Amino acid sequence: MLRRPRTLSQGFGHRVSACKMFSWEDEAPAEPRRESLCPSITNCSLRRCISALPSGWQAVPCSPAAPRECRPPKSLFLTLTLSLISLVFTGCEQPPAPPAAAADPAASAVDEPSTAVVEGRAYEDTVDLPGASVRGYESTEIYAKLGGYITEIGKVDDDVIDLGTRVEEGALLAVLDVPEMMDEMTEKRASINQASSAVAQAEAAIAEAHAERLQREAELKQVEARREEKQAMVSLNKTKFQRVSTLANRGTIGQDSVDETKFAVEAAKAALASLDADVTAAQKQIEASTAKIKKAEADRDHALAHVELAKAILARSTTMMDYCKITAPFAGVVTERNIDHGTFVLPAERNSAAMPLFEVTRTDRVRVVVGVPNNKVAYVDPGMEARLHSIGGLPGRSFVGTVTRSAGALDEKSRTMRIEVELENPVTDERTGEQINLKPGLFGTLTIVRQKWREDSPIAVIPTNAIATDEHGVTYVVVKEGEQSERRDVVVAFNDAISVGISSGVEIGESVLTGGLDEY
Repeated sequence: MLRRPRTLSQGFGHRVSACKMFSWEDEAPAEPRRESLCPSITNCSLRRCISALPSGWQAVPCSPAAPRECRPPKSLFLTLTLSLISLVFTGCEQPPAPPAAAADPAASAVDEPSTAVVEGRAYEDTVDLPGASVRGYESTEIYAKLGGYITEIGKVDDDVIDLGTRVEEGALLAVLDVPEMMDEMTEKRASINQASSAVAQAEAAIAEAHAERLQREAELKQVEARREEKQAMVSLNKTKFQRVSTLANRGTIGQDSVDETKFAVEAAKAALASLDADVTAAQKQIEASTAKIKKAEADRDHALAHVELAKAILARSTTMMDYCKITAPFAGVVTERNIDHGTFVLPAERNSAAMPLFEVTRTDRVRVVVGVPNNKVAYVDPGMEARLHSIGGLPGRSFVGTVTRSAGALDEKSRTMRIEVELENPVTDERTGEQINLKPGLFGTLTIVRQKWREDSPIAVIPTNAIATDEHGVTYVVVKEGEQSERRDVVVAFNDAISVGISSGVEIGESVLTGGLDEY
């Protein structure tokens, strides 16, 4: 009876000749029988021959020193002959799989749990955000507020401003010619002069009215003086009349004297009444003079208002004329120029067809802008270190900054959250220390460093088979201390399928189990 082979020898890789023989061992170890199996077959057929052997048989090269021993036992001759005939008809086709051998108890035995020492390693917990774009800190398209013709294009160091020219804040970029604005300004200046003349006339009328009132006041004083005189005459004549009347009653004088004094009293009263009328007339004339003064003052105020209005209109026209001079709003680089001498420029105000004359971009400081996907938004916050790298056109360059600001909300269209990193330009390459000028429009990958473990304070690292997750989704390890085992919940920082970084839960130097964690 044959048994499981003890050894397997391979001595064939080429075409097998008649001298390549095989042998089998039966269960009698003292005297193995070796017989010839295949006289001459190809390597493919040789494999087929071996696969056709009964379970427990083994093919080994015959010993060249003992070819005569290679004869099959008679009890197996018929079986092997049929196998060789089958090989002839089937060629090199893959034979059906032989029956599976009985499982080896030693091979199927479960390995006993072992331990591993927690190691330390420097590591950066990062979030990669491709598609980061470099933009100027400020960038604006410059339009003309007025329509007109370009008569002049500014210069910097005697060179006409053009694409790529660096300009300072307030630098003259271009000048527009707007003839109708000049005519309007001339008209407004004439309106000012006209209103100013009206003011002067009003001032003269005021002065004349004041003079007239003074004259009327003087006349009133004269009339009042005469009135007082007449009032005194009335009193005097009344006194004379009373004395004459008394004398007449005594018979001292005649009636004629009484009538005379009475007439004098009446005459004085008539003269007083006339002067009272003159006083009233003089007062009315004073009031008329005062009214003239007020009217003249009103005319002056009206003329002054016209002057102010004309000045305001002139000032507006002057301001509009200032728009004929196109200036740079800030220091930067001209990144676009769309005009030449003589170009007619459309006004931008309420005109959708207007085109920008220039575009100026500030490059002494740049923004790196990128959208954070919704599955990474929770990992990125302002203040985190950011590294710009993998930049098209700048291979091997890397620049470090800080996340300056975050939109704080996702854009509904792109479902990303915008963040910005500000960098002073030129920037310093963190590897070489070289100063590089970042051009707006460059793009690359922005890596956000969430947490960093250095060589002097490394992160704990364990094998992947030393960590497990329970039915509640809690990640844990089992720390081995002597004969004692302790389960600890841990926080995973990274898992690269070879090792796992643990940010909290275990300490470097501790021992953890690397198998049999399910029972914990």
